[in-house]
Amino acid sequence: MFDYLEAQLPATGFLFGAPGIADISIAVFLRNAAFARYRVDVARWPLTSAFVDRVLAQPCLTRLQPFEMLMLRTPIPEQRAALLAAGAPVTEETVGGLVPRRGAMRIS
Repeated sequence: MFDYLEAQLPATGFLFGAPGIADISIAVFLRNAAFARYRVDVARWPLTSAFVDRVLAQPCLTRLQPFEMLMLRTPIPEQRAALLAAGAPVTEETVGGLVPRRGAMRIS
């Protein structure tokens, strides 16, 4: 996958000029991987690594980082209250819960 990205990603800037959903969709996947201590090998995939860093440096994503760190340190049952206390923009109601429930999609 990284060999493919390395051949497709621009050396500077973003995929389609201004940062967009295509850029973000790649970068947030790797941001999630970073929570498991994975990082793109800069020596092997320098363009991919630099691209991800550029995208994650966008203000729309850097504003979320304090909330990400809070979520990593907070037990799941306490996360909503912690986010509210930290001033995160959360909805009045949540569909999340501690007990799994049947989703809208059928499994054939």
